Amino acid sequence: MSINQVVLRVSSRRERGRKCRSSRLSPEYVPVACEEAEVMWRAHVAVVINDNTGTAAVNTFHLFTQLIKVTKRRVTKLTKDACSLLAENWGGVTSQFMAVIELWNSHVECPFVYLDTQFVTKSHLLDQHKFFVMEIHENFATYLQQRDTVMESLEGIKMSLRKMSLVSDVESPSLHTSHAQESQLCRSLYKLHFQLVTLLTGYRNLLALLASAKKEPGIVDLSADLTEVEGFLRSAISSCEWMPSNSSTPTPSASMMSPESTSSPDPFTLTRQAALRSLEEHIKHNECVQAVKLLRMFRRRWKDGMFGLLDEDDLDVLLFVYAKYKANKRPGIVTVTETRRNLGTACSKLMEKVMHILTSLRQLEQ
Repeated sequence: MSINQVVLRVSSRRERGRKCRSSRLSPEYVPVACEEAEVMWRAHVAVVINDNTGTAAVNTFHLFTQLIKVTKRRVTKLTKDACSLLAENWGGVTSQFMAVIELWNSHVECPFVYLDTQFVTKSHLLDQHKFFVMEIHENFATYLQQRDTVMESLEGIKMSLRKMSLVSDVESPSLHTSHAQESQLCRSLYKLHFQLVTLLTGYRNLLALLASAKKEPGIVDLSADLTEVEGFLRSAISSCEWMPSNSSTPTPSASMMSPESTSSPDPFTLTRQAALRSLEEHIKHNECVQAVKLLRMFRRRWKDGMFGLLDEDDLDVLLFVYAKYKANKRPGIVTVTETRRNLGTACSKLMEKVMHILTSLRQLEQ
């Protein structure tokens, strides 16, 4: 999908939203497929630059969170592929690279962020928001360049190994992967990880901007409320792991549809808006297991991504539903949930490990 197509899709979604939402323009959940995350981010940046109302800015945090998830997976795969090809004399460095990957997967957790355009207007942060988004995007563009370099280095070593496999009787030293090739791969991989930490640090700075803006008059900070709800939803999702979206499940009873009524209609006959209201009610009454089960049923009925694309989207979708319910009641809201791991601490630890890799590389190259 091209950037222009994504811009048109995002714009049309926003236009439809204007017809059915109040002037506060609280954001809708935006489904992001893995293969579209990078293109959608670039399209978002193009829209944010010309955003004068905050209607695009409110989607930055969700789109970046999806982008970093995809990026983390791709860098993990690249790193593992590279380490598997490096010779034994690089073992100390490869173990350090794998330690960085382990830290990424165990400690990097972006908070759930939700804000409406009233918050953007009241806090006067739109221009600063644009600046940080442009800085993040520059870091992302450099990351892409470094990723291409790693892939080229990997391909060069693989080509040498393929040539080696063709030599049957006489082994020629010239056909082995050279120290220079392996050194280049290690260097490019180091630069890739350095750039990835820089990218995450830029996003952490954007979150710090929100933290200061929450103190402005007229701002409604619902971070504590959503953090509590997030905990309940995580527990509910864990208890529903045995029931994936594509499983065959019976139509729920009427009492499952609404905690207040036993005469609720069949969920497969509901309109989209009625389905969203049902989810709101269940979350509001702390009936999170039912909310998860219903969400997965709605996802099977509406396959356009409105209710997420995969089970791993459950938490984000339900948090969006509840946050939007709150935003429609009180304008000017902002939510930045507390994560189990501090993002700033994770950035510092990652940078420390990456710099240790650089030191090791210099010692090996002497």
